[in-house]
Amino acid sequence: MITFDSQHKQVLTSACLTCKDTYFAPARPEMLHVGCCSYSPVFGLFEIFQMIKAGKADFFIETIFQHRSATIMPYEIIINAEVSPLYFEEKIDHLSQIEKDDLRLQYSVCQFFQPQKGCTLPPAYKNSTCRSFICLTVEEQLDEQTQAELQKWNSMIKQEVHAFVEQHRSALQSRGLCLETNVQGVVEYLKSLVYLP
Repeated sequence: MITFDSQHKQVLTSACLTCKDTYFAPARPEMLHVGCCSYSPVFGLFEIFQMIKAGKADFFIETIFQHRSATIMPYEIIINAEVSPLYFEEKIDHLSQIEKDDLRLQYSVCQFFQPQKGCTLPPAYKNSTCRSFICLTVEEQLDEQTQAELQKWNSMIKQEVHAFVEQHRSALQSRGLCLETNVQGVVEYLKSLVYLP
């Protein structure tokens, strides 16, 4: 039911093609069913470095940094999901913020999702959540050994990203560089890492 792609360090499952998780069901039956691809992906220093290492600095700038739905933070960029206009017809004043967020998710589609194709990002550019997340509906169907393997894979993915981000965020901070104020400086710093022995 699940496999691990060791080349791109991502957990894969064919169950996503027929997602049955009610949490990720669309708000209305006529809407596209995208499962957990209703998420707004966050691209951090690790993912940006993967793009630069592949010689795709222009892809990062044009597709991520300059995306019309980008929220730029010092060391991360959120590409906010596309929200259906139907969401804004909902009466939400009585809902808590968590309830509003959950409802919004049911009306959302990731900017990189395409029907019949799924995620259009190269696997190496996906963030750790997109590479490791398996919904509870699938996870509960796994035997104990596979659940243990899933935890091991998820831990490996997250630790690699965390270690990279901690090290290089500190280095960028010490240089006074961040994505909000000097994206080119961040890109040049990350390019310099490609040529390190």
